[in-house]
Amino acid sequence: MSLAQMIASIATAVDTNSGSWVALRFFTFSAIILNLSGAFLSLVTIKMCSDVPVAAQQMVVKDRRASLRTTRYLVTPEDLNIPMGVASGKGFLSPTILGNHFLLLRCFGMSKWYKAVDRASSGVLVLACICTFAALTFWMFLNEPQATAGFTMIVGGSSATIVICAVMIAVFNQKWR
Repeated sequence: MSLAQMIASIATAVDTNSGSWVALRFFTFSAIILNLSGAFLSLVTIKMCSDVPVAAQQMVVKDRRASLRTTRYLVTPEDLNIPMGVASGKGFLSPTILGNHFLLLRCFGMSKWYKAVDRASSGVLVLACICTFAALTFWMFLNEPQATAGFTMIVGGSSATIVICAVMIAVFNQKWR
């Protein structure tokens, strides 16, 4: 927002109709919108995740018939009340459920739309970062001496590379999906 305010104040003093200034405004306003959207999606994701324990508890209370079983059994995705089977201590989760965290969450009451919200959050986060970095880059090269802008972009580019490497390490080593 501060960058948008600075752009607005300069717009009256400088000719801002060039392609660089148009690109700066585009990336700045896109970054603002995407960051606001990302904050909203994060709140939705937190709400969805915080509802899972309650949903699982409701599923346990809803179906008491599963508690009548006396032998241990493998709880599979096809079972109707997975939380009851696990909570009763008479069942254990199958590798199919444990191997997919979206399926695991769904089996315990997560909305079937959680995966879409999770993917949207990730996409918006990446786009917001790209737009923010692009807006900052345009701002630096339009308003700072070339040496300052260039050195700052070297530092910023190095930081971005480190962040991208850390995310890739997490994605591949933690098996994020």
